Amino acid sequence: MYWLGHVALGYICGKIIAKQLKLKVITPLLFLASIFPDVDMVFNPFGWQHQGPLHSPLTILFLSIPFMVMFRCKFLPYLAAALSHPVLGDTLTSRIMLFWPLGTTAWGYHFPLGGKVDSFIELVAFSLCLVAMVRAKELSVSLRHIWFNLLGLMASVALFGSLLFVISTFPVPLMLLLPHLALIGLLVVSSFRGLALIRQASRNIYLFEKKRISNRV
Repeated sequence: MYWLGHVALGYICGKIIAKQLKLKVITPLLFLASIFPDVDMVFNPFGWQHQGPLHSPLTILFLSIPFMVMFRCKFLPYLAAALSHPVLGDTLTSRIMLFWPLGTTAWGYHFPLGGKVDSFIELVAFSLCLVAMVRAKELSVSLRHIWFNLLGLMASVALFGSLLFVISTFPVPLMLLLPHLALIGLLVVSSFRGLALIRQASRNIYLFEKKRISNRV
């Protein structure tokens, strides 16, 4: 599955868990968590197998232990997003060692990547993700917190880098390429708009304090 589907499914799963637990989530972090298992692509030149051990839910659960200890249930939406990558995404178009290291048997449906089934599921998931973001006002309201915007830019860079790698390795259908670029564009625009608002607010505070001090003098 391309990362469009991974991000959409991760977002949906994370938001469902967050709603059930009545938690607030950071959307860019959900996006990053949903593509975390694909970090193994960075280490391909060093012999790491893509869709190998890092795509095992058991590995993801093990790596999540420190975060669960620190953040407890607040981390569950992000864990759900990460687990959705191999369990709901890659088992559709690949065969994944779901129970590594307990076993190396690969599981999955292995539908053609970019084929009709994969494209349909990714477009439906992206549409549902978009609707959910609109309903949550995540597209109309900028990310106003500085860390949210920095995470948004990080997610944009990560998604764009992943897209370049995928394009150089697998052909991406036009019907999926455009939503990929649209999602990256939304993240970038939202992040920069939010940073601009923060800069303007900081300037207003500075001018207010300067005027207050001059009035005292």
